[in-house]
Amino acid sequence: MALIEKRRLKSGKVSYRVRVKYRGRKLEATHADRRSADRWSVQAEARIRDEAHFAGEANRNRLMAELLDRYQTFILPNKRN
Repeated sequence: MALIEKRRLKSGKVSYRVRVKYRGRKLEATHADRRSADRWSVQAEARIRDEAHFAGEANRNRLMAELLDRYQTFILPNKRN
């Protein structure tokens, strides 16, 4: 579910803060107009549902030894020295 807040800045400009929360996952962004805020909220909810936005979280559970092995295998051969 998305929450869109209308905010008036000291300069008089209006901005919209969008907060999307779905199954404990949270995203937020600020937009200059309501239409882009609505569009972003729909897209963000879809990305969260599809787990596409948080795909990198699987890497958090890797061991340091695994990361070093991958670095040695894939990165070091491309280095000069």
